[in-house]
Amino acid sequence: MSIEAHLDDFDALVTRGKRSAETARMMITHAKNLLRLIGDHAPMSDLTLVRLNEYVEEREAEGATPSTIAKELSTVRGMLRVARKKGYFSASVDAVVPDLSTEYVPRKRWFTRDEAWRLIEHFADRDRVEKTGEDRGRAAVVAFIFGSGARWSEAMAARDGDYDARTKRLKIRGTKTEGAARVIPVLPHMAAFLDWSMTRATGKDSTFRRWDSVRRDVAIAAASIGLHLNEGDDGKVVTSRVVDAKGKTLAGKPVNVLLKQDGARLVDCPSPNDMRRSFCSWLVEDGVPHELCARLMGHSSPAMVGRVYGRSRPQTLEDLLSIHYGRRASALAAE
Repeated sequence: MSIEAHLDDFDALVTRGKRSAETARMMITHAKNLLRLIGDHAPMSDLTLVRLNEYVEEREAEGATPSTIAKELSTVRGMLRVARKKGYFSASVDAVVPDLSTEYVPRKRWFTRDEAWRLIEHFADRDRVEKTGEDRGRAAVVAFIFGSGARWSEAMAARDGDYDARTKRLKIRGTKTEGAARVIPVLPHMAAFLDWSMTRATGKDSTFRRWDSVRRDVAIAAASIGLHLNEGDDGKVVTSRVVDAKGKTLAGKPVNVLLKQDGARLVDCPSPNDMRRSFCSWLVEDGVPHELCARLMGHSSPAMVGRVYGRSRPQTLEDLLSIHYGRRASALAAE
């Protein structure tokens, strides 16, 4: 049986499964990368350890990150397990694609509010936008995520009218799970980002235009303006550095110029999910309970808030206690 024919079976299986539509879409995208490089009509027997090692080298040459390649290989492993059960593949799955799953270690970084505005201002800079010819609405979608905590796919699904500036309500079209769709109240610090965003969005059918290179562009922007990100208890770290093939930091020239050097690459890159993480960390720093943060973020329980998204700097603990007892005092005074 060909890989292409099995992909049709795998597509149907994933779509009918318990995974969200967004997860299913990403799995099929991973599988299609395999099909693109190995060949539409290649038989399942072509999927050997040697051929998959070649596939990894080809994806690295295309600029795919190690994490992306690992996700693609995990999808291939899933395809082979299904094929073996159906009798399409006879080799040992473990011998072809070892189990690459590891314990998930969440990133701890987030932007401060000032850093968020610096990143937005970078994408909004008129002279830079005119020089590069990029969509001037990119700053708007960055501001939208900082102001709403939306996932990237949710931001791309936004439509005109989802944000009511008068009643301060925002409709977020959940994409990851059925329960992720939500209407949330817009707090004052959120409104500053959202009001700015809505006046600069450039989409037509959707609020924002498609932006395929967002991860790379955000990484380059962070490196260009020298952003630092909070890193939990460890303080701040420089984000989006350009390093050479030996890992030595390169500097002294514009980022785009540095990246043209042989072996140069970006490391410590922020992502759209770091913007979402920042939104939640600000809420935690302001004393918002994890239960409420979870509802604003579209999570079914507060567990993910404490584990992944809601981080606060140690020096804010005193501030959080002051906020809590200040509210208690105000409530007692009003009685």
